[in-house]
Amino acid sequence: MVDGNTPTNESTESDQRHHSPSLQAEIHLLASSKLGRQAESLIPSQITVQGYTSVSTFLEDLSGKVAVVILDVRVDGDIRDIVTRTIRESEHARVTLLATDGVQLLGLDIPYDEAFVFPEETDAFESEIRSLYIRSYYAATIERYYKICFSMQNRKTKLDDPESDEQLQRLQGARERLASHLRMFRRVLSEDDMDAIANREHRLKSLSRNAKNNPPPDAIGLPNACPNCGLD
Repeated sequence: MVDGNTPTNESTESDQRHHSPSLQAEIHLLASSKLGRQAESLIPSQITVQGYTSVSTFLEDLSGKVAVVILDVRVDGDIRDIVTRTIRESEHARVTLLATDGVQLLGLDIPYDEAFVFPEETDAFESEIRSLYIRSYYAATIERYYKICFSMQNRKTKLDDPESDEQLQRLQGARERLASHLRMFRRVLSEDDMDAIANREHRLKSLSRNAKNNPPPDAIGLPNACPNCGLD
């Protein structure tokens, strides 16, 4: 059985010095030129942003490196299909919608993480976009953490002398690095962020089912629940 305990919020100076996560994922922004420029100016400069006005180019460039997608609801294309294909390529990518009128959001039958009406909600957008980015990283990291825990447990059952096994030692090092990353993320994620992470699976279930047929979490080494980590 995989050890389901995730790291606590406690950390050391050594964690911070040696195990700081490298945040290399991108934000992809699909919007009209004017709205796109306005949104991009509000995103922290440390985050790489790729801007698009063409739906086809946006879809071609999707990859697992995308942490957040920002979509103008007036874009010339099927928004639901765009979101579905985004989740297929990067299942942890957070979906953000932009509108210039709240009415534009009323008829949209798609799940999303956040939506903002410009220019009225530019302040909210600026404060939330960083949280969305970190939520995506946290979700991807905790998945990798549990996969490594499972791999370690599985390998231990096949070894007579686990302590001398080099591959097991490498897995142990990777788990410790991810544990330090998770502690850092938890220090900046609020309770609302953690609730959003926990509830996201239910909101995106239909899209995930359409995007790809994944095996159940326990079949790939992830627990069905996440004991003691606040994600249940």
